Amino acid sequence: MTDEEMTEKRLAELAGRAFEGSYYTYTPFLGLAELNILETAKKTCKEMAVINVYLNGGADGCERVIAAFGDEEAFGYPPEFPIRCLKIEPLMQKFADKLTHRDFLGSIMNIGVEREVLGDIVVKDNVGYVFCLEGMAEYIIDNIIRIKHTSVACSVSEYVPEVRADAALINIQVSSARIDACVAKVYRISRADAVSLIKGRRVYVNGVLCESGSYAMKTEDIVSVRGRGRFEFLGIEKCNRKGNLTLNILKM
Repeated sequence: MTDEEMTEKRLAELAGRAFEGSYYTYTPFLGLAELNILETAKKTCKEMAVINVYLNGGADGCERVIAAFGDEEAFGYPPEFPIRCLKIEPLMQKFADKLTHRDFLGSIMNIGVEREVLGDIVVKDNVGYVFCLEGMAEYIIDNIIRIKHTSVACSVSEYVPEVRADAALINIQVSSARIDACVAKVYRISRADAVSLIKGRRVYVNGVLCESGSYAMKTEDIVSVRGRGRFEFLGIEKCNRKGNLTLNILKM
């Protein structure tokens, strides 16, 4: 059985338990590949046909999310996602290293925490805000005391950061709104390199794997390119006499 088949089986089992037991079941945090499997399973698995799926990553715009299986109308209450937001900040900001997403993620995983326990990590003013499973929050708080050469304090955060706070509005000029052209322009790579990313299964649209460079972008599509980031297609600003398009893009 492949990894994809095992993931689909696990999702189907959770959906089945929710339906049979009339209670919510929850996945760990799902990345793009798992979300793509979930979208496919919703169309093919009989367990998915009889239950609703709710997604939440802890804040609007999170890429990594937890899926809850259930039925709010039948159960009488909404899903209560087991997510905590942790704040990791240097004890002495003045003397702290410049900390990145990779630094926070690496330090947490180095204490034995699996990736599926962690959601998005937002870095703001050298402070990391980490979404994690509720059951692992205390362990992370107790064991994260240093990142790189910087002593840090970790606590549950009352403040939940905006995931898209640092997003930038840009314009790109393309001959058409094909996804390969948009990816090439947004990340300043060649069209051939953009096609390679798509063929390499690294490009997702709204959480679903994109398998064709000819996909025509639609307004509010969110494109995730593994290893490079995300952007949202906001629409066409104008079309010149030669038919070339100026597109509005929100780069995250």
